[in-house]
Amino acid sequence: MNARYARNKRELARLAGLSHPTLYRLLRLPGAPVPKTDGRWPVGEVRRFALKQAKKLEGPREEDRLRMELLNLKIRIASQELCEFEQGVRDEITAEVRVAFKKSIQVLAGHLKAMPRDVATKCEGLAAQEIFKVSTDLLYAAFAEARKDFDANVPEKAVEQPKVISFGNGASQPMEAAG
Repeated sequence: MNARYARNKRELARLAGLSHPTLYRLLRLPGAPVPKTDGRWPVGEVRRFALKQAKKLEGPREEDRLRMELLNLKIRIASQELCEFEQGVRDEITAEVRVAFKKSIQVLAGHLKAMPRDVATKCEGLAAQEIFKVSTDLLYAAFAEARKDFDANVPEKAVEQPKVISFGNGASQPMEAAG
């Protein structure tokens, strides 16, 4: 192998110190060196031509790189704006639910504070099992009242129950999930 000439384009790219895509772009430019009549490529001429045409070779690639970088920055900015918007929506929803939850807890607390008095007045002279039933009924009524208050203060979509299909009994009708 003669270092001054290359037998093919692959060898020319290696000897000229160019990548294959760069060599092919270089050879498409006007005035690019051509192979000798025997098919050998002049390595020195190709190197000199590549140095003269360096701006033409690297210009579009640099422009493409800068465009990609700009696009990536725009995507990053849009992504950040979307994250901030989503966080704002989450914060609003959380604040609304928090207010409704506090109000419902206050309703529950009021019922639970009144429970000893209600048990005492309703259970005078009853047996232990009857006292247990009355107190349990009062407790469940307090929870039901708090849930009713919560449901009244939170938009319907937020408390919508998921549909569950039972596979055990072969039924294909949706059933409300237990809650």
